[in-house]
Amino acid sequence: MSKEEVCLVTGGSGMIGSHVVDELIRRGDKVVILDPSIPIWANKHIINGDAIWVYGINADLYQVNKIRRSFYVKEIYDLGWILGTEEGIPRYDSVSMGVIGARNIAEMSIDTGAPVFYLMTEFFDYSGFSDGYTIGKNASYFILDEYSKHHGIRFVRAKAHHVYSERQQLIPARKMLPTFIAYALCGRDIKIFGRATAEKKMDYVHGKDVGFIIVELMKRGLYDVIWDIGGSDNNFLTVEEIAYLVCKVVKDKLKNDVGYTIIGDVRLQPPTSKKATNNWRNYISHFDFIDFRESLPSVVDAYRNRFTKEELEMAVAYFERRLK
Repeated sequence: MSKEEVCLVTGGSGMIGSHVVDELIRRGDKVVILDPSIPIWANKHIINGDAIWVYGINADLYQVNKIRRSFYVKEIYDLGWILGTEEGIPRYDSVSMGVIGARNIAEMSIDTGAPVFYLMTEFFDYSGFSDGYTIGKNASYFILDEYSKHHGIRFVRAKAHHVYSERQQLIPARKMLPTFIAYALCGRDIKIFGRATAEKKMDYVHGKDVGFIIVELMKRGLYDVIWDIGGSDNNFLTVEEIAYLVCKVVKDKLKNDVGYTIIGDVRLQPPTSKKATNNWRNYISHFDFIDFRESLPSVVDAYRNRFTKEELEMAVAYFERRLK
């Protein structure tokens, strides 16, 4: 009896992973989602028989082997991660599970011949810096990179910064846009820490666009380089511009008289050691990004409908505690 052909998406319940699931199914692929969270964004796909949810993480060898035995896995999108910061699990557990997960995914790739997509983070100089998420992500990347060099697994890697979507969580996440929206919906002024005019303007890109680009890079087999996923040339915004736009949308919708306050620097970012990246637009042309200004009202509406006032207040209180 032949096995059913599927694409495996670890972290398929998350913001980026769920958009990858949508894009794969739009292209006619069947998807297995490996995630400990209920894939609420994929309910319709599961009901229609286009997706299957498996409870677990990539560090769970039993579940990984079960998927490998049950299906013919033709592509692996490794997007799942255990958050190793103060609002997640202890950072050392995050690092160890990430490393084990990377090894499991690499072994599955060798066994099945499936290419692997891996979503990277920045490369950091770790002097005095011990964020489990970043350390673990980089360690996992280097494991997959070594497997690619010595065992020939096909490996697509990319970095995506300042991704936003109506699917982004309030907690546990330390993202600027959900924080700003939570403050504004609670009728409180947004607090901006650091440089409001940000020397490096932010290139906001919607999760749906990121999902499309990730799948496109895999389908085209663009291996052996690091891809930088960014927005359109006119989509750059400063922190202050984003705060202003959030306040404007909330004022228009709720008539809340909210604004923003620039408080100043709180902490310094650790030094980074960047590796060369390749702009995906050299290979994928004629692609129109979802415009941040046009999509922001629907994102704010989604947060207002998805979370209760009490949950928004709890999120604000959580962020306030973090800043002390």
